[in-house]
Amino acid sequence: MKSDHRSVSSDEPQVESAVLAKPKKAAKPIKTLIEKVPGYSDGPPDAAIGGFGLERVFGTDDRTLVPSTSAEPWRWSAALRIKASDGTRFVGTGWFIGPRTLVTAGHCVYMHDHGGFAQQIEVIPGLDGTTRPFKSVISTNLKSVEGWTKKRNSDFDYGAIVLPNDSMAGVGAFTYAAVSDELLQSANLNISGYPADRDGAARQYFHARKIARVSSRRIYYQVDTFGGQSGAAGWIMVDAATAKKLGVAQTRIAVAVHTAGSTLNNHGTRITPDVVANFKKWLG
Repeated sequence: MKSDHRSVSSDEPQVESAVLAKPKKAAKPIKTLIEKVPGYSDGPPDAAIGGFGLERVFGTDDRTLVPSTSAEPWRWSAALRIKASDGTRFVGTGWFIGPRTLVTAGHCVYMHDHGGFAQQIEVIPGLDGTTRPFKSVISTNLKSVEGWTKKRNSDFDYGAIVLPNDSMAGVGAFTYAAVSDELLQSANLNISGYPADRDGAARQYFHARKIARVSSRRIYYQVDTFGGQSGAAGWIMVDAATAKKLGVAQTRIAVAVHTAGSTLNNHGTRITPDVVANFKKWLG
């Protein structure tokens, strides 16, 4: 329903099961790329705790430590330190779509079992152990949609953090787009974030694998992740001609918000035209 994408904000009064589309037959492969990372081949819990399936590692753990988080595109991802409405603390990941706006999972900004919208979230771009290359900023201006806040429907598990100032204007941001099933089914999905099982969610880890399948509202994959990476960008890489055809300036394109997992796949909220419309609204 269109109302499931209706934007809601932490400064508004709040009031307290989806059917997946069958994946289409795989189309002719389109050439896509994997992000290059040198060497690629215990803290607060993830905000998904108590909600639904946490992210998981499949087989051998192939996550790779990102060696230079102050460089692009790694700096566009931020460690989140979340203080829930009831005071419980969680960790997560967010990613910049503009100088004052980050996207993350809906369950990182609005936790049904912990009082609704979080009290505050500290945003730490490119966190690397104790090094904060861009310092940090705290926000209380949080966004999500009614499909998540009212219905707790994980098809609508996405939200945003709006920063109170321009202190992060130099960090940069991901391009995002709603892309076709054909492109997604041929693509490798890249995910980088702050897992709680590695260095207490203080260092960024990356992995990529081919997308397993897609539905109208989700993307499924066996990219290795763990609690703390909730909210991370799932992005694909395309050539310049494909980027031009999509009308975007970058060849890195965010197509999903990583949210959860099961024994078969991890999955993320698919960026659709309705999601894009909210991103633009939250950019202001």
